[in-house]
Amino acid sequence: MNSMGKISLDFTFCPPKVVVMRRSRIIIPLVTVACLALPGCGKKESDGSAVPVVRTIKVSRAPFSDNSSYSGVVCGRYESKLSFQVGGRIIKRFVEVGTAVRAGQALMQLDQSDLRDQIEASGSQVEAARADLKLAEDNLRRYKELFDNDAVSKAEFERYQNAHAVAAAKLASLKKNYDVGANQFRYGRLVAPANGVITEIAAEAGQVIAPGQSVMTLVRHGEREVQVSIPENRINEIRSARRITITFWANPDLSVRGRVREISPVSDRATRTYTVRVSLIAPPPAVKLGMTATVSVSFGAARPAVFVPVSAIFQTGDRATVWAVSSERARRRVVTLGPYGDNEVEVRDGLADGDVVVTAGVHKLVDGQRVRVMESSEMFK
Repeated sequence: MNSMGKISLDFTFCPPKVVVMRRSRIIIPLVTVACLALPGCGKKESDGSAVPVVRTIKVSRAPFSDNSSYSGVVCGRYESKLSFQVGGRIIKRFVEVGTAVRAGQALMQLDQSDLRDQIEASGSQVEAARADLKLAEDNLRRYKELFDNDAVSKAEFERYQNAHAVAAAKLASLKKNYDVGANQFRYGRLVAPANGVITEIAAEAGQVIAPGQSVMTLVRHGEREVQVSIPENRINEIRSARRITITFWANPDLSVRGRVREISPVSDRATRTYTVRVSLIAPPPAVKLGMTATVSVSFGAARPAVFVPVSAIFQTGDRATVWAVSSERARRRVVTLGPYGDNEVEVRDGLADGDVVVTAGVHKLVDGQRVRVMESSEMFK
């Protein structure tokens, strides 16, 4: 019992507060000494590993002319959608896509059985009307002699005169019907209206077509054009183009001058572009219908210009900026931009020859930050 009380007296003599205070006096100096001994504590000194590495280019002014390029297809200036003037069932097709045809050459044939029957019926009606007219002429001649001899009255004579006139009119009408039937019979064969090339076939043998339904397309020999689609913001520029050059994907060495012949007054509902027809000036025989062409439009004379990659542009608010590296420091430059290309943009103001511009990581730099240049000898023109 006495030993337990003695132990209690020791805890009373050293209260928890005093023990904690003693620990704090001992631990704090040790922690301070340990912190001072560590190299990472205190102020961090900058070294080479903390300097970001950037990719750069050295800009250079080079001759440049404002131009645009558009893809198009070689086509003929005159294209005709051919159709039958009568309806019926197609029984023959004499040409294929790409066939060169001459004026008057047969292209398609309809079943003309019904047309033949109609024309034969019209011919029979004409023969009957011709016989009626012959009878009316004979009656009129006899009654005229009787009338001259006062054998018949004037009313009776006039009745035969009217019968003759009706027979003559009927014969003329039936002849017209016969001519119409003959034309329809002839329309059962579709022929080429001019020399050209068949570029499309829209109907086949066995198909029943209506009058006026398009069955094939004929491109006439003669002037060749390139059809391109131009965005609405480029229409005014192409009207004032100084030079138009057409090249061809199938023959890159071939180049032909062109001129704008026609600009569609309305845009396409789906693409919102305008169809432009560019005439080829003296194209060589190597230029074929359907070839893929590139129309290059030049708007002015060559001028010195500076271009940088689009990745070098850093937008701050409503201002375009770039990072120019000088004395191993990145400095922000406000620039004025021109038209954009596929992967580049013209800088019209803010850069000079020989400036080194950062092209990657532009969103992570700070004005005046020290940087290490990875690549500075590459020229971007």
